[in-house]
Amino acid sequence: MKEVYFNPDGGLIKTCIKYTGLMAAAYGLKLSKTGSNEAVFYKDGDNLNPEDDIYELPSPAADNDGRIIRLSNEFYGLDISNSPDFSINFEIYQDNELLNFTTESGQLTGNTQSSLMFIKFIAQ
Repeated sequence: MKEVYFNPDGGLIKTCIKYTGLMAAAYGLKLSKTGSNEAVFYKDGDNLNPEDDIYELPSPAADNDGRIIRLSNEFYGLDISNSPDFSINFEIYQDNELLNFTTESGQLTGNTQSSLMFIKFIAQ
């Protein structure tokens, strides 16, 4: 699990999901209460529309200390013979500054694939 250190007195924390490769993807983004499965924030989305996959987390920022955010993805390649590679970047920003990110990359198989990414927020 990746850790993100943030300023509890700083501005909004934002997430950004970026897909690279010729694929169709759907995702669920869940921020849980500290020490719990209960969601305090949840979004569904996909990469098949022109909307940016950027979300603001609950404020104030200090409330996110100790929370874990999960990005679950399901995806498949649209043209694996010409575009076999993929990457999924999950980025965390505060005050428009990149704090940290996690990436999953590999080869598209022609079948439905999935990935899970977890990030824990730690006030600093």
